[in-house]
Amino acid sequence: CIGFDNIPGTIDIKLQGRDGSISVASYPAEIGGTCKAWDDSLHPMCHGKFPPKWCKQRWCYVDPCSCNLKAPPKVTMYLPEATFTGK
Repeated sequence: CIGFDNIPGTIDIKLQGRDGSISVASYPAEIGGTCKAWDDSLHPMCHGKFPPKWCKQRWCYVDPCSCNLKAPPKVTMYLPEATFTGK
């Protein structure tokens, strides 16, 4: 599977809240490059005493053409226009 790591800087991600409001959160530029809980403490809904369980879920971007996955990957909501090698 594909990973990209050690990319300096940040990227601003537009996120929609439960009430439909839009907020912006800064994530590391290497977001999704390795499998970890990227949203934990960065996503606005992951702040506070009782964050949703998904805040602690590990995730990463993958190239489905080069990975043997049990389940098909989901399209990203964070970077919907993103491509990997033009795909």
